[in-house]
Amino acid sequence: MRSKWSALPDPGIPRCQVEISSLVSVSAGRRWTVLPVRIYRIREKITLDTREWDHNQRGTMDRKPTAFIILMIACAVALSVAAHFFSVFPFDLKISQELKEEQNPVFALTMQWVSVLGETWIEAVLAGTGIAICMIRRRRREAVFILATLSSVVLTSVLKVLVGRPRPPTFPVNPADFFWSVDQFSYPSGHVLFYMVFFGFIAFLAWSHFKGYKRWFIIAICSFLIVLIGPSRVYLGAHWASDVIGSYIIGGLWLGMLILGYLMAGRGSGVLAGRN
Repeated sequence: MRSKWSALPDPGIPRCQVEISSLVSVSAGRRWTVLPVRIYRIREKITLDTREWDHNQRGTMDRKPTAFIILMIACAVALSVAAHFFSVFPFDLKISQELKEEQNPVFALTMQWVSVLGETWIEAVLAGTGIAICMIRRRRREAVFILATLSSVVLTSVLKVLVGRPRPPTFPVNPADFFWSVDQFSYPSGHVLFYMVFFGFIAFLAWSHFKGYKRWFIIAICSFLIVLIGPSRVYLGAHWASDVIGSYIIGGLWLGMLILGYLMAGRGSGVLAGRN
């Protein structure tokens, strides 16, 4: 004799094939009346729509960084070309004047102290110290890329000669200086570009390899120096504000290239280690 429960779906059947049954009426001595409604087509359509939405969202997210990088490159090129043809912009004069009107001795001391770390020999000491620490800790890849941050000095020299923008009139230029052929030009700022690349990469390493207060302490110090070096160079009369802005953009792009190279080198070493 057939049981009235025989119309219910088998729990072993996959969900996509399960039939939702509606029990519409029950009467004495009568069997259950079952109206099956197949929903696998509806579910399949919903799944396809969801996958299409995910694909579109991922495509949009992938395009955003690319569009941002292209925008930054365009800004850097445009500003560099403009700096080649114009020795100063109207907003440069206004910003320089407002900064120099600040008479706070603490502010003046801070601006001077921040720029000291950008001297050529101090840059070499900072990079050498970072390399030595990494070699002691057997972090060869990190040591190589800290050394690579000094490429910002070469990049600065090349761009200064190509753009050929003169320094602000208040900046003392010494023709007897060994680097006078490069230092006589204003765009871009070597201090800002080095700080952006070197301290930016140190902050990236701190984020990648440290946890807790050490990570945030190093990132805070690096961010403090990066943010203040731009106003410092304008306050001291060494650069125009447009020099600083261009240096931040170029330095950010150069830093991004170094970080990308660092990550790719890590993946390559991981693949080689897996093969061995």
